[in-house]
Amino acid sequence: VSATSNMIFKKIDVQMGAVGSDDDVRIKICDLSKCCTTKELSNTFGSEWNAKKLESWDGSDLGNCSSILFDDKLSSIEVTILKALSKKDALEVTSMVLSGQIGPDKKKVQIFKCGSYQFS
Repeated sequence: VSATSNMIFKKIDVQMGAVGSDDDVRIKICDLSKCCTTKELSNTFGSEWNAKKLESWDGSDLGNCSSILFDDKLSSIEVTILKALSKKDALEVTSMVLSGQIGPDKKKVQIFKCGSYQFS
């Protein structure tokens, strides 16, 4: 009998579409029993969520998503883009890939792929 392994999220890659945004954006990740939310996803030395760019975040940017333990047997997760309404910029995401590390082995990675989403 093998022990259950846990998974923590290590990286989020977002392929932007034709419309970017300077609004404050976070990502919320949920399974059936718990959720985590990233910090505000921004780049210190430049704009973020740029049109047609691949934006990547990891480490402390992931907020409590890099420390909350999820079940490594998850077949799906719910991903929500949380966007500040202050500027009401549009935002277009072509795809998103979330990478989770299973247990202590950095080579054991679970990938979750999300489709397109658009704020208008």
